[in-house]
Amino acid sequence: MSFINEDWLTFNKFLYYNEFSGQMYWKLRYPLEERYNKVFNKRHANKPIMYVDDKGYKRFRLNGKLLYLHRVAWLLFNGFWPIGEIDHINGDREDNRIVNLRDIPRKYNARNTKLRSNASSIVNGVYWHKQSKKWGARIHDKDGRVVSLGLYKNFEDAVRIRREAEVKYGYHKNHSRIT
Repeated sequence: MSFINEDWLTFNKFLYYNEFSGQMYWKLRYPLEERYNKVFNKRHANKPIMYVDDKGYKRFRLNGKLLYLHRVAWLLFNGFWPIGEIDHINGDREDNRIVNLRDIPRKYNARNTKLRSNASSIVNGVYWHKQSKKWGARIHDKDGRVVSLGLYKNFEDAVRIRREAEVKYGYHKNHSRIT
């Protein structure tokens, strides 16, 4: 006997999710003759949810609750809410295809981040150490502790050591991407 999440039933009643395009559409609301449903259907039915918030995520409101499209997409496709965070594997927050979404704990999601805008170098975890006038490298281990990887005369050496540590500690290959 399969268990169907009640939230899945509610969201499936109002929304259609296309796992190949990553788009979510509003379904027609019934009965069609009710005034509210007529207005809603004219404005929204069979149209994709397009609102993007200031952080780049698609969001929408249902039953007074503001929701992230990628989390609801996970629910509609899998039949249950994600346990951890939803990671957009390719880093594009508007790409909600199911092949681009994965449910992972926060510490692993942090291992697939783009380069911060205030970074002192073009590689996460590589920085200029003013006192020694050398390039430093550091990384967070599997328990979240910062591990110093040393100081290097050449930027390229610091980057190489950092990349080796990313493999050792299970960072995603997209970590430190620029866009």
